[in-house]
Amino acid sequence: MTVAVKPDSVSKTEKKKNKQNDLSLLAKAIISNAGVGIYIVQHGKFVYVSELYQKITGYEDTELIGTYSLNNIYPDDREMVREEAVKCLKGKSFEPYEYRFVKKNDEIMWILETITPIVYKGERASLGSFMDITKRRKMEETIRQSEERYRTILDEMEDAYFEVDLAGNYTFVNDAGCRHLGYSREELIGATFRGQMAKEEIDIVYNAFNKIFRTGKPVKVISYKVVRKDGTTGFTEMTGFPLKNQQGEVIGFRGVGHDITERKQMEEYLRQSEEKYRAIIENIQDGYFEVDLAGNCTFFNESLREIYGYPKEELMGMNFQQYADKENAKKVFNAFNEIYQTGITGSIFEYEIIRKDGTRGQVEVSASLIKDSSGKPIGFRGTTRDVTERRKMEETIRQSEEKYRTILDEMEDAYFEVDLAGNITFLNDAICRLLRYPKEELLGESFRVHVNKDDLHIVYNAFGRIYSTGKPERDLCYKAVRKDGTTGFAEMTGFPLRNQKGEMIGFRGIGREVTERMKMEENLRQSEEKYRTILTDMQEGYFEVDLAGNFTFCNDSMS
Repeated sequence: MTVAVKPDSVSKTEKKKNKQNDLSLLAKAIISNAGVGIYIVQHGKFVYVSELYQKITGYEDTELIGTYSLNNIYPDDREMVREEAVKCLKGKSFEPYEYRFVKKNDEIMWILETITPIVYKGERASLGSFMDITKRRKMEETIRQSEERYRTILDEMEDAYFEVDLAGNYTFVNDAGCRHLGYSREELIGATFRGQMAKEEIDIVYNAFNKIFRTGKPVKVISYKVVRKDGTTGFTEMTGFPLKNQQGEVIGFRGVGHDITERKQMEEYLRQSEEKYRAIIENIQDGYFEVDLAGNCTFFNESLREIYGYPKEELMGMNFQQYADKENAKKVFNAFNEIYQTGITGSIFEYEIIRKDGTRGQVEVSASLIKDSSGKPIGFRGTTRDVTERRKMEETIRQSEEKYRTILDEMEDAYFEVDLAGNITFLNDAICRLLRYPKEELLGESFRVHVNKDDLHIVYNAFGRIYSTGKPERDLCYKAVRKDGTTGFAEMTGFPLRNQKGEMIGFRGIGREVTERMKMEENLRQSEEKYRTILTDMQEGYFEVDLAGNFTFCNDSMS
């Protein structure tokens, strides 16, 4: 007997199934592409992990299902993660939390996670969302370092930097701005810029800020007079810029101000008389000189007199040959002759001088021709800088580098440096002896080649901690692989390797071979275990007491 099915009922059933299939496919697509790994934990163990979770962590579902969810969390973060998860499950917190996760390839990544209680197959479980935020964390660290670096630059630079709101009240000012105005930072923050300006100058800055607000463009180089806290006046040359929020709206103004008080005074001095010009020459730190074509001094400043150590009366008219030996006098003559022949401006040369007291010094000279109004050469002028201490320092640094390089090569402990990829960039002779490789074969090679595979994680994780914390890792013991394939025990202390900017560019370490020590420690342990067993099992009582008669040790028979 055949039962007929109504077309309408078949259509509704099929539509319902198709809708369920569509929803199932949609849910799967969302879970796979939402950028968040999903997992379910029941009784502390994984019962489900999404494809994206597997992709992020590098583990297959077969490697995770049935394992404890805390196993792959960075050890130092496990307790924190457990506590945060409990808070979420108890409804005490709804905030996501961050922690470090160790991927299958031992790479450490940062995770943003939230936990929600659910029911899975009739029992209570936890639904977790798992997002890789490693790039964000690195970016945050980069931004933090950048902000710290630029804040340091702002505080240490000579030019004043300030920010004001739309009402003209200071919201930030650097140390140079405080020094220029004579106020502390606490006194300036919140105060109006008008309080540090001469009344007749206020409109200059006000109009500049108004123009910046209307156009949104910087205003370059405006000069105005400021009034310092002590009542004295100074001159500032400022470049102003709009201060905008994230939406691009102007919320204030920022500016870089250069103290041009001295320059203003200098311009006035030069305008008034040659005497002011001479005063400027006298105030420069480098020695200034003018000589005729024969090399006789016709003018010099106080700094030059101090460099040569002669009284002013003696130095005036003195020929350069009188404060140099024959070899150096010839060097000066040749330099001046070349300047005369070629007309080169700012030619620089060095030579050794003999001061009045007989001591010798090294000077760096920059010289050029003096010409009369018709263009005819009439002498030479230039600056002289005493570089005696600098040359001594350079020699000291050279000797120091040579000394420490010698120490590194001769010391018994091994020393090495690797880049962030783990490739050896420097090493001393001791590490070559330890690994029995020539230096040429080790340079540029990865450290992994010389670490026993079973112990590779010890060194790798140590480098990871050094990179994360910037702190040394001490007393790391691992098996090193020599060139002949034999292994020995090495003990290493690792440190961060930074460039001049303080940025981490690798790692450095000091190590030593401890194979014999490890053997002795093992023999000692076995010996102590053997004799402790004898004392424990013997029938006779054995004891030890101090000088006061107090028991310090006894075996079971004595007890």
